[in-house]
Order: sequence, then structure tokens, then C-alpha cells
Amino acid sequence: MDMSNRGPINGVLDLPACTRVTYPAYTIPQYEDEMIAALDASRVPAVVYSATTWSYRIDGLPMPQRLPKLDAFLRTGYPVLACTPEYCIRSTKADS
Repeated sequence: MDMSNRGPINGVLDLPACTRVTYPAYTIPQYEDEMIAALDASRVPAVVYSATTWSYRIDGLPMPQRLPKLDAFLRTGYPVLACTPEYCIRSTKADS
């Protein structure tokens, strides 16, 4: 999953989207349960959690505020946080 809403990440890495919602910024909280279920079923080892780009803050709200239930799932299910100056990745293990 790419919570930063940057489609090129999946394209450059040749990775499929792990939920039906490829751009979480354009969804609404009513789809959080569906997204959580898809992530849980796919068991991907890591997700792009945040970014410094404009697409992470739609209407001035970062993704954790837009989708708080999904954010809580990501913080619990993907406890390891690793960041570069531009992105943060949450993973299930330190070596993911």
C-alpha cells in the first residue's frame, strides 16, 4: 500500500497495489475496513507510510487524520518505521 498517494512508486518498483484503493487520498473512511481486510489478507511485508510530498496532505490533512482506523492498523501491524528525507516505510520486521 502507498499511503503517500504516489503512483510511480508501485510502477517503478513493479509492484501491484495491495488493495482496490490505489490512492487512499481519494477514498473516504467508509472504505477503511475493506482496505484493512485487503492488507491483512495480502500480508505484504511493508507499506509506504508517509511522504513529504503534497500528495500526502490532501486538503491540509495528512493520511493518518483522513483514515485514522487504517492508520491504527498500520501502526500495530507494521511496527517498524524507517525513514529517508522523503518517505517513511512501515514494515513487519526490521529487515523488510
